[in-house]
Amino acid sequence: MVELNDVIDDQESPMHTPSESAESTESTVSAYTTQKSNPDPTDGPPEKSKRLFRLIPSFRHDPEDTPDGRFNDLTYESVASYPLGYPSWAAYQNSEPTFRIYKRFGTLRNRVILYRQQELAKLEEKLNELDAEDDKHHNRRIRSLRQDRADKESKRMELIDEIDSKLKHYDDLLERELRSGLMQKPTKRNYRSLVNYLFNRAPVVRSEQLNILKHRDDFILLTGQSESPLERTLDTLICRVPIKWFRRLFSSEAQLDKFDEAKDQHTILTSTEKIEQLARAIASLLAIFLIGVPLYVLASTNFSDRTKLTVLMVALFLFPIAIQIAARPKNHELFAATAAYCAVLSTFLATSGNFNLGQTQFQATSDSTLSH
Repeated sequence: MVELNDVIDDQESPMHTPSESAESTESTVSAYTTQKSNPDPTDGPPEKSKRLFRLIPSFRHDPEDTPDGRFNDLTYESVASYPLGYPSWAAYQNSEPTFRIYKRFGTLRNRVILYRQQELAKLEEKLNELDAEDDKHHNRRIRSLRQDRADKESKRMELIDEIDSKLKHYDDLLERELRSGLMQKPTKRNYRSLVNYLFNRAPVVRSEQLNILKHRDDFILLTGQSESPLERTLDTLICRVPIKWFRRLFSSEAQLDKFDEAKDQHTILTSTEKIEQLARAIASLLAIFLIGVPLYVLASTNFSDRTKLTVLMVALFLFPIAIQIAARPKNHELFAATAAYCAVLSTFLATSGNFNLGQTQFQATSDSTLSH
């Protein structure tokens, strides 16, 4: 999911997503039909085994390999199919959730809010002056809305309507600023991907690129996905591997068809689902290691008490670090998980039966005293 700046040379030929031809589909279907239409009643399997045997081809068969070829002409959207310019730029940002980076225009939004705020402040001051003038002359218009509406010389209702209209627009500005401020910020890696794409492919003129790319802290990322540090690290390492077929293992079929390898050789897409699966596997192994190794040491009689205490302290130190790397916990979740882990290991250490730190030294000292 990155746009690399340097070209990675690879001598392997590009791999294309295989598509089943109509001929292979028909041969598969005909072979399966022949097996079903010519059963041997003498030495066939039992009825339940027959049912299971009939289900096996349905699991192996691709649901899109139909005899009528209804899926043959359906393809994935490709960035290369759009002309170079704003069309290809739009297709690029739509090709991957982490590519949807846009300007927030935070300063511009706040400037508009300040102007509207000043307008409302002047209208409020004008309304207060009108109220003070009516109160000074003991005018009943300030005490009766009916008389205020009936009085043709009164400008209060007209002023109230203007304030109401501007307040609605002002509230809308505040709500939009609040929503845009709560949107996810792109990481440095996300921003570099956008800059590298615009530099490598140059879909728009240089001056228009700089108008958008300047003020790198004024961008938002339109995606609800969030990566753990482990997933980010795995994604970065996979994208930097110079072996093309290895990188393809972590790309989906749709992602392989998104870009033309000849034109967009810098762009590498990785499947979020595959990265998450790899991260889960590593996190599971890490959890087994952090739980299994300390429990083995604490339960074993081959280690001294000081060694057990050392292993316990090291495990308690590594556990919160591993949690923060493999997951995205909140502060209270991290504290609760670490406390539970500490309680489990401490309880196991206390009930292990052979933990007698200090007792051995005391007994040895007593024995030596009695001998004297």
